[in-house]
Amino acid sequence: MGTVDKNWDPAVLVFLVACLFIGWLVKAGVESRTISFDDSEVGISLRYPANWVTTQEEDALLAVLDPQTPSTFNTKLTLHSEKWNEELELGSFIMELAAARGASLPLYRTISMNPIQVDDRKGMKVEYAYAIDPIGAHAGVVSIPKIVRALDVIVPKADKAYIITFAAEEKEYDRYSPAFHAILESVRM
Repeated sequence: MGTVDKNWDPAVLVFLVACLFIGWLVKAGVESRTISFDDSEVGISLRYPANWVTTQEEDALLAVLDPQTPSTFNTKLTLHSEKWNEELELGSFIMELAAARGASLPLYRTISMNPIQVDDRKGMKVEYAYAIDPIGAHAGVVSIPKIVRALDVIVPKADKAYIITFAAEEKEYDRYSPAFHAILESVRM
């Protein structure tokens, strides 16, 4: 039986560290790529992660989701606009929106409401949660309901209120929070 040399060659260690660093740079570069959404007709633009895909959602100006979400509920971003009457206070508009969501989303609960600035416009940030049955639509399939945590950012502009909604399964929400905030920082109105 031969002896094993337990001394490491410093060049191997330097090479290994360099490979890990290069891999990290490539990963960071890929993850930081974005796609621009620009609707000049309504005057709103934003950037979202390039690996997210667009989907169809009724009445949405934009709907994108992360197909790599490790959950049965894909993390998503939607942008809607609603008619806005400047005589209506933002708080009243939010209460009407919450009532509509409460009627359509099981176990809907508002978590917090806070003022926010979006591209120098005053708006409101509403965080909420609700339950979904991810595969209950398939007959005979038993599944455990999931909790979705969502954030609406509501910004009035002229005769419209723009609603940017971020939603993720509760256990994934904190992981996606930086991406949501980066998208929000990119919004131009």
